[in-house]
Amino acid sequence: MKIISHIPLPELLLPFALGAIACLNLCAQPNGATPSRPPNVVVLFADDLGYADLGCQGSDIIDTPNIDQLARNGIRCTNAYMTAPQCSPSRAGLLTGRYQQRFGYEHIAPAKTEGGLPEDEIIIPAYLKEAGYHSGIIGKWHLGHLDSQRPDRRGFDEFYGFLGGGHDYYETREGEAPYFNKSPLVNGEELEDLDSYLTDKLAEEACDFIVRNQDSPFFLHVAFNAPHTPLQGPERLADSFEEIDNPNRREYLKMVVALDEAVGRIVSTVEACGLAQDTLIIFTNDNGGVIHRNKARGEASNVPLRDQKGSLHDGGIRVPWIWYLPGTLEPGVYEAPITGVDILPTLLELASLESADNLDGVSLWQNLQDGTPPDRDYLYWRFKFRGRIQGAVRKGDWKYYRVSRGEGPTPYRFVPGEYLYNLRDDIGEQRNLAQKQPEIFSELRAAYEAWDAELMEPAWPSD
Repeated sequence: MKIISHIPLPELLLPFALGAIACLNLCAQPNGATPSRPPNVVVLFADDLGYADLGCQGSDIIDTPNIDQLARNGIRCTNAYMTAPQCSPSRAGLLTGRYQQRFGYEHIAPAKTEGGLPEDEIIIPAYLKEAGYHSGIIGKWHLGHLDSQRPDRRGFDEFYGFLGGGHDYYETREGEAPYFNKSPLVNGEELEDLDSYLTDKLAEEACDFIVRNQDSPFFLHVAFNAPHTPLQGPERLADSFEEIDNPNRREYLKMVVALDEAVGRIVSTVEACGLAQDTLIIFTNDNGGVIHRNKARGEASNVPLRDQKGSLHDGGIRVPWIWYLPGTLEPGVYEAPITGVDILPTLLELASLESADNLDGVSLWQNLQDGTPPDRDYLYWRFKFRGRIQGAVRKGDWKYYRVSRGEGPTPYRFVPGEYLYNLRDDIGEQRNLAQKQPEIFSELRAAYEAWDAELMEPAWPSD
């Protein structure tokens, strides 16, 4: 039996009622896009969400009706990955369409450094400007805090959110350095006070962006920080999940409920503006959830995957992923492996723009429609962090994984060595088949080493 919020439905929806009414009044009558207009794009990006913590991902603890509806009516990907097991480098890969290690973005830049997305790397909104898109980012940036690194200096026309890796869900800290959970909240370049629960506020700003830009093609990147720390659920859900003993888990689940409600508000706004069949909505996540933290039980569930954020086992890099465009994409399940660098080339094809020669991703647009796998052999990962080097490559059902000894702390035990897994038969990566399948092991090992030789060393040391 699922454990869900016990707040009566009218009370639960009350904080959103006025916003929904305002949206319905402000949106034009359903007008649909002309055939020559490229589709709008909304990327809904969660932060540290557990692989198993959605109803559509098999959770028996929490209901997430809005995200689940996207999955039922869209395409749910079962072998979807990000390019890093950590939030900042995975965002660099997604927005550039390139493996971030090519430009030294191996891991988060330590606080009070100038590390960030290099100025010569082109990101999604800069490409889409050529097709007339108006672009906005709402929420977490985490790709540099210098003026030249800000999202509204890199191609985004609008920015509402914070530059660092996180933010308190109830208050903003004016004047604090933009790192981790002490980032000030900004509207463009102006500091702004937080007047409501942060996840709700980001949804409100996203809805406002959609309403204001409904008459021309737009790209909207909603980079939620939920359910990333600090673990602070909304007060309206204070009495929810009382059956769960672990206080971290309780608070985390409340944050996931708020995330699902925010997704519902944004999708409803798209529909109210008559843009449902003209707007591609992508829902995914930056890396695996946290299941252990500081020697204590964490909050997320990545079942049936192994490990968590920070690991190149699938629990650190495999993520929920949904594509939703009613009338164009038929509902279903897509099983071929895909990764974050595929979003940019897919959007370029949708916008009838030529793909750049230096992209690592491939357009999935035709594959999503006919169910075929992408035209490539391998997906790659490398993560050098705190003296430990992890590497991985996937081909079909096979995954090669290697890890060296490390120096820094880790919430779980890495066993140095080289491994080969068949993910179809062993999704939890428990059986090392390196000796039983020497030819496959050698092929994937050689592929990884050839790719690794193309990469830069990390551009800054790990913290």
